[in-house]
Amino acid sequence: MRAGISEPVAAARLRELVDDGLLAREDYRDPGQRTRQHYRLTDKGADRVPARAALLHRLADRARDEGVTQFTALMLSDNRPMRRLLADLGPTRLLSSAAGAVELAVDLHPDARPGTP
Repeated sequence: MRAGISEPVAAARLRELVDDGLLAREDYRDPGQRTRQHYRLTDKGADRVPARAALLHRLADRARDEGVTQFTALMLSDNRPMRRLLADLGPTRLLSSAAGAVELAVDLHPDARPGTP
């Protein structure tokens, strides 16, 4: 299992995202290794990033209202856009890393967004 879900469930979800045009599947091969596949965010998928950012910020605002000061996030290690979104919420630190996934602790900024009066 990776990221808390089984491989068949992850494969089905990835297939749905490819079918919806949000991700593109591409082959790659490291020297001396078998051909593998990775997924790339398409233009259509990238268009949805602002909506995800707004949702994440709204959830963080709600968490602050409830007194939450920290949360953890489990994600693919190479998901740079999500790392940037999380860093915008507050300082992050690595808790663990395994099988291409990382677990990060996020300390929420006390205000809605960094730099907000």
